[in-house]
Amino acid sequence: MSELIAREILTKLVTEADDAAVENVREGRGGPFGASLNVINLENGWIVRIGDVAGNAVLETGVGSAHAEDQALSPENIHALKSALKSRDPAKTAVIVASSAESCPACHAKLEILARLLVSEKLLRLGHFIVAYGASYADTKNIAGFNDEPYHADMLKPEGARLIRVDTIARDRLTHAVQEELLQHEAVVETARGLYAGGDERDHHFTLTPEVTALRAACLHNRENGSATPWDLQRATLYTTTAQIGPLAYAEAQWANIARWVRVAGAESFTPTEAPDISNNDLFAAVAARPYNHSHSALQVIHISPFANRGQQEWARLQAERPERLKTYNGIAST
Repeated sequence: MSELIAREILTKLVTEADDAAVENVREGRGGPFGASLNVINLENGWIVRIGDVAGNAVLETGVGSAHAEDQALSPENIHALKSALKSRDPAKTAVIVASSAESCPACHAKLEILARLLVSEKLLRLGHFIVAYGASYADTKNIAGFNDEPYHADMLKPEGARLIRVDTIARDRLTHAVQEELLQHEAVVETARGLYAGGDERDHHFTLTPEVTALRAACLHNRENGSATPWDLQRATLYTTTAQIGPLAYAEAQWANIARWVRVAGAESFTPTEAPDISNNDLFAAVAARPYNHSHSALQVIHISPFANRGQQEWARLQAERPERLKTYNGIAST
Protein backbone atom coordinates (compact mmCIF):
# COMPACT_ATOMS: atom_id res chain seq x y z
CA MET A 1 0.00 0.00 0.00
CA SER A 2 2.66 2.53 1.02
CA GLU A 3 4.39 2.14 -2.38
CA LEU A 4 1.33 3.75 -3.99
CA ILE A 5 2.13 7.03 -2.23
CA ALA A 6 5.32 8.65 -3.44
CA ARG A 7 7.80 9.14 -0.63
CA GLU A 8 8.32 12.76 -1.63
CA ILE A 9 4.65 13.41 -0.89
CA LEU A 10 4.98 11.99 2.62
CA THR A 11 8.23 13.88 3.15
CA LYS A 12 6.57 17.15 2.15
CA LEU A 13 3.70 16.59 4.58
CA VAL A 14 6.03 15.69 7.45
CA THR A 15 8.17 18.76 6.71
CA GLU A 16 5.07 20.96 6.87
CA ALA A 17 4.25 19.40 10.24
CA ASP A 18 7.77 20.26 11.39
CA ASP A 19 7.28 23.87 10.24
CA ALA A 20 4.17 24.01 12.41
CA ALA A 21 6.18 22.62 15.32
CA VAL A 22 8.63 25.53 15.05
CA GLU A 23 5.81 28.08 15.19
CA ASN A 24 4.13 26.18 18.01
CA VAL A 25 7.22 26.47 20.19
CA ARG A 26 7.66 30.16 19.44
CA GLU A 27 4.02 30.85 20.28
CA GLY A 28 4.25 28.91 23.56
CA ARG A 29 1.23 26.66 22.95
CA GLY A 30 3.05 23.44 23.73
CA GLY A 31 5.90 21.14 22.80
CA PRO A 32 7.84 20.98 19.51
CA PHE A 33 5.43 18.80 17.60
CA GLY A 34 3.12 19.26 14.61
CA ALA A 35 0.69 17.02 12.73
CA SER A 36 -1.82 17.12 9.90
CA LEU A 37 -4.77 15.05 8.69
CA ASN A 38 -5.02 14.51 4.94
CA VAL A 39 -6.97 12.62 2.28
CA ILE A 40 -5.16 11.56 -0.89
CA ASN A 41 -6.47 10.39 -4.25
CA LEU A 42 -4.30 7.38 -5.05
CA GLU A 43 -4.83 7.75 -8.80
CA ASN A 44 -3.55 11.30 -9.26
CA GLY A 45 -1.85 12.11 -5.94
CA TRP A 46 -4.13 15.05 -5.17
CA ILE A 47 -4.27 15.83 -1.47
CA VAL A 48 -6.98 17.53 0.54
CA ARG A 49 -5.89 18.70 3.98
CA ILE A 50 -8.53 18.38 6.67
CA GLY A 51 -8.25 21.48 8.84
CA ASP A 52 -4.99 23.26 9.59
CA VAL A 53 -1.65 21.72 10.49
CA ALA A 54 -1.98 21.32 14.26
CA GLY A 55 0.53 21.84 17.04
CA ASN A 56 0.96 20.31 20.46
CA ALA A 57 -1.36 22.17 22.88
CA VAL A 58 -0.40 20.81 26.31
CA LEU A 59 0.66 24.17 27.72
CA GLU A 60 -2.38 25.91 26.27
CA THR A 61 -5.01 23.36 27.35
CA GLY A 62 -3.49 21.88 30.50
CA VAL A 63 -4.12 18.34 29.23
CA GLY A 64 -1.01 16.15 29.09
CA SER A 65 -2.18 14.22 26.03
CA ALA A 66 -3.19 17.25 23.92
CA HIS A 67 -0.49 16.32 21.45
CA ALA A 68 -0.30 17.42 17.84
CA GLU A 69 -1.99 14.27 16.52
CA ASP A 70 -4.75 14.68 19.10
CA GLN A 71 -5.34 18.26 17.95
CA ALA A 72 -5.34 17.22 14.28
CA LEU A 73 -8.11 14.73 15.13
CA SER A 74 -10.45 17.40 16.53
CA PRO A 75 -14.22 16.77 16.39
CA GLU A 76 -14.55 19.27 13.55
CA ASN A 77 -11.80 17.59 11.56
CA ILE A 78 -13.21 14.10 12.08
CA HIS A 79 -16.60 15.30 10.84
CA ALA A 80 -14.95 16.89 7.80
CA LEU A 81 -12.87 13.77 7.17
CA LYS A 82 -15.90 11.50 7.11
CA SER A 83 -17.76 13.91 4.84
CA ALA A 84 -14.83 13.93 2.42
CA LEU A 85 -14.54 10.14 2.42
CA LYS A 86 -18.25 9.62 1.74
CA SER A 87 -17.87 11.17 -1.71
CA ARG A 88 -14.83 9.07 -2.67
CA ASP A 89 -14.09 5.55 -3.84
CA PRO A 90 -12.43 3.72 -0.90
CA ALA A 91 -10.31 1.70 -3.34
CA LYS A 92 -8.76 4.90 -4.70
CA THR A 93 -8.43 6.81 -1.43
CA ALA A 94 -6.11 6.86 1.55
CA VAL A 95 -5.90 8.86 4.76
CA ILE A 96 -2.51 10.24 5.78
CA VAL A 97 -1.61 11.54 9.22
CA ALA A 98 1.74 13.31 8.96
CA SER A 99 3.54 14.00 12.22
CA SER A 100 6.83 15.68 12.98
CA ALA A 101 7.58 12.92 15.51
CA GLU A 102 6.80 9.31 16.31
CA SER A 103 3.45 9.04 18.08
CA CYS A 104 3.28 8.25 21.78
CA PRO A 105 1.10 5.24 22.71
CA ALA A 106 -1.90 7.50 23.42
CA CYS A 107 -1.79 9.06 19.96
CA HIS A 108 -0.95 5.74 18.33
CA ALA A 109 -4.04 4.25 20.00
CA LYS A 110 -6.21 7.09 18.68
CA LEU A 111 -4.93 6.56 15.15
CA GLU A 112 -5.44 2.79 15.37
CA ILE A 113 -9.00 3.26 16.64
CA LEU A 114 -9.83 5.86 13.99
CA ALA A 115 -8.55 3.61 11.20
CA ARG A 116 -10.73 0.77 12.46
CA LEU A 117 -13.76 3.05 12.75
CA LEU A 118 -13.39 4.26 9.16
CA VAL A 119 -13.02 0.70 7.89
CA SER A 120 -16.04 -0.48 9.90
CA GLU A 121 -18.12 2.37 8.42
CA LYS A 122 -16.93 1.34 4.92
CA LEU A 123 -15.36 4.75 4.34
CA LEU A 124 -11.84 3.37 3.95
CA ARG A 125 -10.16 0.13 2.98
CA LEU A 126 -8.07 -1.75 5.50
CA GLY A 127 -4.44 -0.75 5.04
CA HIS A 128 -5.32 2.64 3.54
CA PHE A 129 -4.56 4.61 6.71
CA ILE A 130 -0.98 5.89 6.57
CA VAL A 131 0.98 7.42 9.45
CA ALA A 132 4.19 9.17 8.40
CA TYR A 133 6.54 10.62 11.01
CA GLY A 134 9.92 12.32 11.23
CA ALA A 135 11.71 12.25 14.60
CA SER A 136 11.95 8.89 16.34
CA TYR A 137 11.59 8.40 20.09
CA ALA A 138 15.39 8.43 20.34
CA ASP A 139 15.66 11.65 18.30
CA THR A 140 13.07 13.36 20.48
CA LYS A 141 14.79 12.32 23.70
CA ASN A 142 18.25 13.36 22.51
CA ILE A 143 17.27 16.72 21.02
CA ALA A 144 14.22 17.96 22.92
CA GLY A 145 14.41 15.98 26.16
CA PHE A 146 11.01 14.29 25.85
CA ASN A 147 11.09 10.55 26.45
CA ASP A 148 8.08 8.57 25.22
CA GLU A 149 9.82 5.20 25.18
CA PRO A 150 8.98 4.37 28.84
CA TYR A 151 5.28 4.61 27.99
CA HIS A 152 5.62 2.11 25.19
CA ALA A 153 7.84 -0.19 27.26
CA ASP A 154 5.28 -0.03 30.08
CA MET A 155 2.48 -1.21 27.81
CA LEU A 156 4.49 -4.26 26.79
CA LYS A 157 4.61 -5.48 30.39
CA PRO A 158 2.01 -7.78 31.97
CA GLU A 159 -0.73 -5.93 33.81
CA GLY A 160 0.72 -6.55 37.27
CA ALA A 161 4.13 -5.11 36.37
CA ARG A 162 3.10 -1.80 34.80
CA LEU A 163 3.71 1.73 36.08
CA ILE A 164 0.03 2.06 36.99
CA ARG A 165 -1.03 -0.40 39.67
CA VAL A 166 -4.26 -2.23 38.79
CA ASP A 167 -6.62 -3.45 41.51
CA THR A 168 -10.07 -5.00 41.46
CA ILE A 169 -12.24 -3.89 44.38
CA ALA A 170 -15.89 -4.56 45.19
CA ARG A 171 -18.13 -1.53 44.93
CA ASP A 172 -19.20 -1.77 48.58
CA ARG A 173 -15.55 -1.46 49.67
CA LEU A 174 -15.22 1.99 48.10
CA THR A 175 -15.89 5.24 49.93
CA HIS A 176 -19.48 6.41 49.93
CA ALA A 177 -18.58 9.43 47.79
CA VAL A 178 -16.99 7.30 45.07
CA GLN A 179 -19.90 4.86 45.16
CA GLU A 180 -22.35 7.72 44.67
CA GLU A 181 -20.44 9.05 41.65
CA LEU A 182 -20.31 5.58 40.10
CA LEU A 183 -24.09 5.32 40.29
CA GLN A 184 -24.25 8.05 37.64
CA HIS A 185 -20.94 7.73 35.77
CA GLU A 186 -18.69 4.94 34.52
CA ALA A 187 -15.39 6.45 35.71
CA VAL A 188 -14.15 8.65 38.56
CA VAL A 189 -10.75 10.22 39.22
CA GLU A 190 -9.84 10.85 42.86
CA THR A 191 -7.18 13.49 43.46
CA ALA A 192 -6.17 15.50 46.52
CA ARG A 193 -8.55 18.21 45.26
CA GLY A 194 -11.63 16.01 44.96
CA LEU A 195 -13.57 13.64 42.70
CA TYR A 196 -14.01 14.11 38.95
CA ALA A 197 -16.48 11.92 37.10
CA GLY A 198 -16.66 10.95 33.44
CA GLY A 199 -19.19 9.26 31.21
CA ASP A 200 -19.12 7.80 27.71
CA GLU A 201 -19.13 10.80 25.34
CA ARG A 202 -18.05 9.04 22.17
CA ASP A 203 -21.13 10.31 20.39
CA HIS A 204 -19.26 13.65 20.46
CA HIS A 205 -15.76 12.30 19.72
CA PHE A 206 -14.46 8.78 19.35
CA THR A 207 -11.72 9.26 21.98
CA LEU A 208 -14.00 10.34 24.83
CA THR A 209 -14.29 7.13 26.82
CA PRO A 210 -15.46 7.47 30.45
CA GLU A 211 -11.88 7.26 31.70
CA VAL A 212 -10.66 9.96 29.31
CA THR A 213 -13.49 12.35 30.17
CA ALA A 214 -12.85 11.90 33.91
CA LEU A 215 -9.11 12.49 33.49
CA ARG A 216 -9.68 15.61 31.42
CA ALA A 217 -12.23 16.95 33.90
CA ALA A 218 -9.60 16.71 36.64
CA CYS A 219 -6.96 18.44 34.49
CA LEU A 220 -9.40 21.20 33.57
CA HIS A 221 -10.21 21.79 37.23
CA ASN A 222 -6.48 22.11 37.98
CA ARG A 223 -6.07 24.62 35.17
CA GLU A 224 -9.06 26.70 36.27
CA ASN A 225 -7.62 26.81 39.78
CA GLY A 226 -4.25 28.15 38.68
CA SER A 227 -2.09 25.03 38.77
CA ALA A 228 1.25 25.53 37.00
CA THR A 229 1.15 21.90 35.84
CA PRO A 230 -2.55 21.05 35.46
CA TRP A 231 -1.80 17.91 33.43
CA ASP A 232 -0.12 16.33 36.46
CA LEU A 233 -2.75 14.65 38.66
CA GLN A 234 -0.01 13.76 41.15
CA ARG A 235 -0.42 10.02 41.54
CA ALA A 236 -4.22 10.06 41.61
CA THR A 237 -6.54 7.04 41.51
CA LEU A 238 -8.85 6.19 38.62
CA TYR A 239 -11.97 4.10 39.33
CA THR A 240 -13.78 2.52 36.40
CA THR A 241 -16.51 0.00 35.70
CA THR A 242 -14.94 -0.88 32.33
CA ALA A 243 -14.19 -4.60 32.36
CA GLN A 244 -11.05 -4.60 30.17
CA ILE A 245 -8.38 -1.89 30.15
CA GLY A 246 -8.19 -0.23 26.75
CA PRO A 247 -4.90 1.17 25.41
CA LEU A 248 -6.31 4.65 24.84
CA ALA A 249 -7.61 5.05 28.39
CA TYR A 250 -4.46 3.51 29.88
CA ALA A 251 -2.09 5.71 27.86
CA GLU A 252 -4.10 8.82 28.77
CA ALA A 253 -3.75 7.80 32.42
CA GLN A 254 0.02 7.52 31.94
CA TRP A 255 0.20 11.13 30.77
CA ALA A 256 -1.97 12.30 33.69
CA ASN A 257 0.36 10.63 36.24
CA ILE A 258 -2.22 8.20 37.59
CA ALA A 259 -0.77 5.82 40.18
CA ARG A 260 -3.65 3.40 40.61
CA TRP A 261 -6.35 1.98 38.33
CA VAL A 262 -9.28 0.41 40.20
CA ARG A 263 -11.68 -1.91 38.39
CA VAL A 264 -14.93 -1.89 40.30
CA ALA A 265 -16.30 -5.38 40.88
CA GLY A 266 -19.87 -6.06 41.87
CA ALA A 267 -21.03 -3.28 39.58
CA GLU A 268 -22.71 -3.49 36.23
CA SER A 269 -19.70 -3.63 33.93
CA PHE A 270 -19.35 -1.15 31.11
CA THR A 271 -18.77 -3.46 28.17
CA PRO A 272 -18.33 -1.39 24.96
CA THR A 273 -14.80 -1.51 23.58
CA GLU A 274 -12.57 1.33 22.40
CA ALA A 275 -12.62 0.06 18.80
CA PRO A 276 -15.59 -1.49 16.97
CA ASP A 277 -14.05 -4.76 15.80
CA ILE A 278 -11.72 -5.92 18.56
CA SER A 279 -11.65 -6.47 22.32
CA ASN A 280 -9.81 -3.99 24.53
CA ASN A 281 -7.28 -6.68 25.44
CA ASP A 282 -6.49 -7.43 21.80
CA LEU A 283 -6.45 -3.73 20.90
CA PHE A 284 -4.01 -3.12 23.76
CA ALA A 285 -1.69 -5.77 22.34
CA ALA A 286 -2.01 -4.38 18.81
CA VAL A 287 -1.13 -0.83 19.91
CA ALA A 288 1.83 -1.98 22.01
CA ALA A 289 3.30 -4.40 19.46
CA ARG A 290 6.48 -3.51 17.58
CA PRO A 291 7.77 -3.37 14.94
CA TYR A 292 5.01 -1.40 13.25
CA ASN A 293 2.92 -2.73 10.36
CA HIS A 294 2.23 -6.10 11.92
CA SER A 295 -0.77 -8.15 10.86
CA HIS A 296 -2.95 -7.08 13.81
CA SER A 297 -2.72 -3.34 13.07
CA ALA A 298 -4.98 -1.27 10.82
CA LEU A 299 -2.18 1.26 10.24
CA GLN A 300 0.71 1.56 7.82
CA VAL A 301 3.47 3.46 9.66
CA ILE A 302 6.34 5.03 7.71
CA HIS A 303 9.45 6.68 9.16
CA ILE A 304 10.70 9.60 7.06
CA SER A 305 14.48 9.86 7.22
CA PRO A 306 16.57 11.96 6.87
CA PHE A 307 14.52 14.60 8.66
CA ALA A 308 15.51 18.20 9.56
CA ASN A 309 13.69 18.21 12.94
CA ARG A 310 13.67 22.01 13.15
CA GLY A 311 10.89 22.14 15.74
CA GLN A 312 12.77 20.15 18.35
CA GLN A 313 15.97 22.07 17.66
CA GLU A 314 14.06 25.32 18.23
CA TRP A 315 12.71 23.96 21.52
CA ALA A 316 16.23 23.03 22.64
CA ARG A 317 17.54 26.47 21.65
CA LEU A 318 14.84 28.32 23.59
CA GLN A 319 15.27 26.04 26.59
CA ALA A 320 18.95 26.90 26.68
CA GLU A 321 18.36 30.64 26.25
CA ARG A 322 15.28 31.10 28.42
CA PRO A 323 14.58 28.00 30.51
CA GLU A 324 12.00 29.84 32.60
CA ARG A 325 9.86 30.46 29.49
CA LEU A 326 9.14 26.83 28.71
CA LYS A 327 7.83 23.98 30.82
CA THR A 328 8.55 20.31 30.32
CA TYR A 329 6.08 17.57 31.06
CA ASN A 330 6.39 13.84 30.82
CA GLY A 331 3.64 12.29 32.91
CA ILE A 332 4.13 9.21 35.01
CA ALA A 333 7.49 8.33 33.44
CA SER A 334 9.11 11.37 35.08
CA THR A 335 8.05 10.47 38.63
